[in-house]
Amino acid sequence: MFVYTKRLVTAAFIFAPIASVAQDPCELKKNADGIRVYTCKTENAKYKSLRAEFELKDTSFEELKIFLWNVSNYTSWQYNMVEAETLDQPASGGISYRSVVDAPWPVENRELLIHVKEEFATPVAHFYIHSFESDKPVPTGLVRVPLFDASWKIDVKGKDLQVVYSLRIDPGGSVPAWLANIALAEGPFNSFRELKRQVESQAR
Repeated sequence: MFVYTKRLVTAAFIFAPIASVAQDPCELKKNADGIRVYTCKTENAKYKSLRAEFELKDTSFEELKIFLWNVSNYTSWQYNMVEAETLDQPASGGISYRSVVDAPWPVENRELLIHVKEEFATPVAHFYIHSFESDKPVPTGLVRVPLFDASWKIDVKGKDLQVVYSLRIDPGGSVPAWLANIALAEGPFNSFRELKRQVESQAR
Protein backbone atom coordinates (compact mmCIF):
# COMPACT_ATOMS: atom_id res chain seq x y z
CA MET A 1 0.00 0.00 0.00
CA PHE A 2 3.74 0.15 -11.18
CA VAL A 3 1.99 -1.53 -14.43
CA TYR A 4 2.28 -2.88 -11.41
CA THR A 5 2.73 0.56 -9.98
CA LYS A 6 -0.96 0.41 -9.39
CA ARG A 7 -0.28 -2.69 -7.34
CA LEU A 8 3.04 -2.20 -5.66
CA VAL A 9 2.82 1.22 -4.09
CA THR A 10 -0.02 0.30 -1.81
CA ALA A 11 0.98 -0.01 1.59
CA ALA A 12 -0.37 1.85 0.84
CA PHE A 13 1.76 2.51 3.87
CA ILE A 14 3.27 1.90 4.09
CA PHE A 15 6.04 6.77 4.62
CA ALA A 16 13.24 11.27 4.20
CA PRO A 17 11.68 11.87 7.53
CA ILE A 18 9.28 13.36 5.42
CA ALA A 19 9.32 17.00 6.39
CA SER A 20 11.65 17.49 3.42
CA VAL A 21 9.20 15.87 0.99
CA ALA A 22 6.65 18.66 1.33
CA GLN A 23 9.29 21.21 0.29
CA ASP A 24 10.03 19.49 -3.02
CA PRO A 25 8.06 20.31 -6.19
CA CYS A 26 4.80 18.37 -6.01
CA GLU A 27 2.10 17.75 -8.60
CA LEU A 28 -1.53 16.96 -7.77
CA LYS A 29 -2.35 13.59 -9.33
CA LYS A 30 -5.65 12.55 -7.72
CA ASN A 31 -8.37 14.67 -6.15
CA ALA A 32 -11.56 12.78 -5.41
CA ASP A 33 -13.66 11.49 -2.51
CA GLY A 34 -12.00 13.97 -0.14
CA ILE A 35 -8.51 12.59 -0.89
CA ARG A 36 -5.72 14.58 -2.55
CA VAL A 37 -2.63 12.70 -3.73
CA TYR A 38 0.55 14.41 -4.93
CA THR A 39 3.76 13.05 -6.44
CA CYS A 40 6.90 15.01 -5.61
CA LYS A 41 10.31 15.26 -7.24
CA THR A 42 12.97 14.28 -4.74
CA GLU A 43 16.55 15.43 -5.10
CA ASN A 44 19.05 12.68 -5.92
CA ALA A 45 16.37 9.97 -6.11
CA LYS A 46 15.17 8.25 -9.28
CA TYR A 47 11.75 7.52 -7.82
CA LYS A 48 9.33 10.28 -6.91
CA SER A 49 7.93 10.55 -3.41
CA LEU A 50 4.27 10.83 -2.53
CA ARG A 51 2.05 12.93 -0.28
CA ALA A 52 -1.63 12.33 0.45
CA GLU A 53 -4.08 14.45 2.43
CA PHE A 54 -7.51 13.43 3.69
CA GLU A 55 -9.90 13.74 6.64
CA LEU A 56 -11.43 11.03 8.81
CA LYS A 57 -14.73 12.19 10.23
CA ASP A 58 -15.98 11.22 13.70
CA THR A 59 -12.78 9.26 14.33
CA SER A 60 -10.43 9.44 17.31
CA PHE A 61 -6.69 8.83 17.20
CA GLU A 62 -7.15 5.69 19.26
CA GLU A 63 -9.76 4.34 16.84
CA LEU A 64 -7.40 4.93 13.93
CA LYS A 65 -4.54 3.25 15.78
CA ILE A 66 -6.66 0.18 16.55
CA PHE A 67 -7.57 -0.03 12.87
CA LEU A 68 -3.95 0.26 11.72
CA TRP A 69 -2.70 -2.23 14.30
CA ASN A 70 -5.11 -4.83 12.88
CA VAL A 71 -2.61 -6.25 10.41
CA SER A 72 -4.77 -9.22 9.49
CA ASN A 73 -7.29 -6.74 8.01
CA TYR A 74 -4.75 -5.09 5.68
CA THR A 75 -5.67 -7.27 2.72
CA SER A 76 -9.22 -5.87 2.87
CA TRP A 77 -8.20 -2.25 2.26
CA GLN A 78 -4.59 -1.99 1.05
CA TYR A 79 -4.60 -2.08 -2.72
CA ASN A 80 -3.51 -5.48 -4.10
CA MET A 81 -2.05 -6.64 -0.80
CA VAL A 82 -2.47 -10.41 -0.74
CA GLU A 83 -0.70 -11.37 2.52
CA ALA A 84 -0.24 -9.59 5.86
CA GLU A 85 0.91 -10.94 9.20
CA THR A 86 2.11 -9.47 12.50
CA LEU A 87 5.71 -10.35 13.33
CA ASP A 88 6.16 -8.62 16.68
CA GLN A 89 4.33 -6.26 19.02
CA PRO A 90 6.83 -5.38 21.79
CA ALA A 91 5.69 -4.11 25.16
CA SER A 92 7.62 -0.90 24.51
CA GLY A 93 5.18 -0.07 21.70
CA GLY A 94 5.10 -0.21 17.96
CA ILE A 95 4.46 -3.13 15.70
CA SER A 96 6.35 -5.09 13.04
CA TYR A 97 4.68 -6.90 10.18
CA ARG A 98 5.28 -8.69 6.89
CA SER A 99 3.16 -8.22 3.80
CA VAL A 100 3.11 -9.24 0.15
CA VAL A 101 1.83 -7.07 -2.70
CA ASP A 102 0.58 -8.64 -5.90
CA ALA A 103 2.17 -7.57 -9.19
CA PRO A 104 1.08 -8.83 -12.61
CA TRP A 105 3.17 -11.29 -14.59
CA PRO A 106 6.03 -11.10 -15.48
CA VAL A 107 6.86 -8.73 -12.58
CA GLU A 108 7.58 -10.54 -9.33
CA ASN A 109 5.43 -9.86 -6.28
CA ARG A 110 6.96 -7.64 -3.60
CA GLU A 111 7.55 -8.53 0.05
CA LEU A 112 7.68 -5.82 2.69
CA LEU A 113 9.10 -6.08 6.21
CA ILE A 114 7.82 -3.05 8.11
CA HIS A 115 8.11 -1.52 11.56
CA VAL A 116 5.59 1.06 12.79
CA LYS A 117 5.99 3.35 15.79
CA GLU A 118 3.79 6.13 17.15
CA GLU A 119 4.31 9.51 18.75
CA PHE A 120 1.35 11.34 20.29
CA ALA A 121 1.38 14.84 21.74
CA THR A 122 -2.05 16.46 21.66
CA PRO A 123 -3.31 17.71 19.28
CA VAL A 124 -0.83 16.23 16.78
CA ALA A 125 0.18 12.57 16.46
CA HIS A 126 2.54 10.74 14.15
CA PHE A 127 3.02 7.24 12.87
CA TYR A 128 6.48 6.48 11.46
CA ILE A 129 6.76 3.48 9.16
CA HIS A 130 10.05 2.03 7.96
CA SER A 131 11.26 -1.08 6.21
CA PHE A 132 13.89 -3.10 8.07
CA GLU A 133 16.55 -5.63 7.08
CA SER A 134 16.30 -9.30 7.90
CA ASP A 135 18.53 -12.37 7.53
CA LYS A 136 15.46 -14.40 6.74
CA PRO A 137 15.67 -15.65 3.13
CA VAL A 138 13.40 -14.02 0.58
CA PRO A 139 10.75 -16.54 -0.50
CA THR A 140 10.99 -17.84 -4.04
CA GLY A 141 9.16 -15.64 -6.53
CA LEU A 142 9.28 -12.49 -4.38
CA VAL A 143 11.45 -9.37 -4.33
CA ARG A 144 11.96 -7.76 -0.92
CA VAL A 145 11.40 -3.98 -0.99
CA PRO A 146 14.69 -2.40 0.18
CA LEU A 147 13.32 1.03 1.11
CA PHE A 148 9.91 2.00 2.44
CA ASP A 149 9.90 5.22 4.47
CA ALA A 150 6.56 6.72 5.44
CA SER A 151 4.88 8.95 7.97
CA TRP A 152 1.38 9.86 9.03
CA LYS A 153 0.88 13.34 10.53
CA ILE A 154 -2.48 13.38 12.28
CA ASP A 155 -4.08 16.59 13.55
CA VAL A 156 -6.97 16.10 15.95
CA LYS A 157 -9.71 18.55 14.93
CA GLY A 158 -12.51 18.08 17.44
CA LYS A 159 -14.16 14.79 16.53
CA ASP A 160 -12.26 14.51 13.23
CA LEU A 161 -8.71 13.69 12.16
CA GLN A 162 -6.80 15.59 9.48
CA VAL A 163 -4.17 13.28 7.95
CA VAL A 164 -1.07 14.04 5.89
CA TYR A 165 0.68 10.90 4.65
CA SER A 166 4.14 10.95 3.06
CA LEU A 167 5.97 8.10 1.36
CA ARG A 168 9.38 7.42 -0.13
CA ILE A 169 9.93 4.00 -1.69
CA ASP A 170 12.42 2.01 -3.73
CA PRO A 171 10.59 -1.10 -4.97
CA GLY A 172 13.79 -3.04 -5.60
CA GLY A 173 14.44 -5.36 -8.50
CA SER A 174 14.28 -4.22 -12.10
CA VAL A 175 11.63 -1.51 -12.36
CA PRO A 176 12.15 1.46 -14.73
CA ALA A 177 11.81 4.72 -12.81
CA TRP A 178 9.52 6.24 -15.44
CA LEU A 179 7.14 3.30 -15.08
CA ALA A 180 7.17 3.38 -11.30
CA ASN A 181 6.49 7.12 -11.28
CA ILE A 182 3.60 7.11 -13.76
CA ALA A 183 1.04 5.50 -11.48
CA LEU A 184 2.62 6.15 -8.08
CA ALA A 185 -0.57 7.81 -6.82
CA GLU A 186 -3.04 5.11 -7.83
CA GLY A 187 -2.39 2.50 -5.14
CA PRO A 188 -2.36 4.89 -2.16
CA PHE A 189 -5.48 6.66 -3.45
CA ASN A 190 -7.43 3.41 -3.63
CA SER A 191 -6.05 2.27 -0.27
CA PHE A 192 -7.02 5.49 1.54
CA ARG A 193 -10.44 5.59 -0.07
CA GLU A 194 -11.15 2.12 1.31
CA LEU A 195 -9.58 3.00 4.68
CA LYS A 196 -11.89 6.04 4.93
CA ARG A 197 -14.89 3.94 4.09
CA GLN A 198 -14.11 1.28 6.70
CA VAL A 199 -13.00 3.63 9.49
CA GLU A 200 -15.84 6.11 9.08
CA SER A 201 -18.45 3.34 8.82
CA GLN A 202 -17.24 1.96 12.15
CA ALA A 203 -17.71 5.41 13.70
CA ARG A 204 -21.38 5.58 12.75
